[in-house]
Amino acid sequence: MNRRNPDELLKKKRYGRCRICQKFGRLTKEHVPPASAFNDRSYLQYYVSKIDEAQRLVWASREIHERGIYLFTLCERCNNTTGGLYGADYMKFVQAFTAKAIPAHAGSNIDVTVSDLFPLRIVKQVVSMVLSTSEATSFRRGYEPIRHPFTDPTGSIPAGFGTKPPSLDFTTIYDELRTFVLDRDAIGLPKGVKLYAYAVANEGTAIRTGVGIQGKLSTQEIRWLAVVGLWPIHWVLLFHGDDLDNELVNLTDWSNKKFKTKETITLDVPCYWVLGKYPLDFRSPEEHERDRFMDAMRFEGFVPDASVNGEQELRDAIRFARVRGKWTREGYLMTAFRSGTYFEAYGHSGWLDGLDHEQARSFVKHLLSVSTENS
Repeated sequence: MNRRNPDELLKKKRYGRCRICQKFGRLTKEHVPPASAFNDRSYLQYYVSKIDEAQRLVWASREIHERGIYLFTLCERCNNTTGGLYGADYMKFVQAFTAKAIPAHAGSNIDVTVSDLFPLRIVKQVVSMVLSTSEATSFRRGYEPIRHPFTDPTGSIPAGFGTKPPSLDFTTIYDELRTFVLDRDAIGLPKGVKLYAYAVANEGTAIRTGVGIQGKLSTQEIRWLAVVGLWPIHWVLLFHGDDLDNELVNLTDWSNKKFKTKETITLDVPCYWVLGKYPLDFRSPEEHERDRFMDAMRFEGFVPDASVNGEQELRDAIRFARVRGKWTREGYLMTAFRSGTYFEAYGHSGWLDGLDHEQARSFVKHLLSVSTENS
């Protein structure tokens, strides 16, 4: 199969209804976020490839060899207008975080000061990004919730999850958001809508969710939101539900500034790892590895003892994996399961999701050779 040149694909004319002005016409290439805000390079895309037994989501990934993340959802006029009015200030704001949005600051807050900033223009650029990546019609049909199959079986899906509250009128909200972006002097987000931000510790991380619903089994919280952004800043537009003031920095008040209001801004912004595929999943790499292994063992038949703590549960899961393992001639302990392989080799151990015995064996050989070269 011949692979088409990306430049050739860009020359293809696309027509549709502009997400901002709502006029039908030719749509142009738009970087989301702007290319100047570090959106000018390749990135790793995650997506759901299938759902298998027990409604277990199977994720896949691929390297996108393009010059940034872009869409064809805006007409040339809206693309140029938003970029010209708001893009430069957005770039200035985002670039202020690059030195501090690093792994060492994950799980803590970072202080950032930006001088001569126009706060309203930042908000308008973010809203234009949300409009580019989502639509008001997302929930005209009903949706079934996908629940994590290995969570506490006694936990219930929050009441009302997936049912749009009568007070939540996306058509009106999106009309108001479009007016807010098109009129540079318009101030104020729609009633009840809030804007939040957080810094991202791991470079190269991008997200765009469209309009989504987040429900937490542990707290029974429900939120209707859209998340969009690229390292070092991600944005959350909260349409309805429990606020995020304890987790993120609330910048809703910036929408009430005037277009020409210029300030020196000092912010205390939470910085998080963003390694998962779901919005607002801020688990650390270690937590991800542990949870992925525990979920895999439950999928393979491990039944945890509800009376033990998390550390003992992990030890029990490792014992479950080891019992079925076999030693290789190189001295590796390996257990091949349907969903991956557990290994132990010369002080190293881990779970290799999706790899069979031979693939895992090759990976461990490579891991140990690299470890030996670096020691």
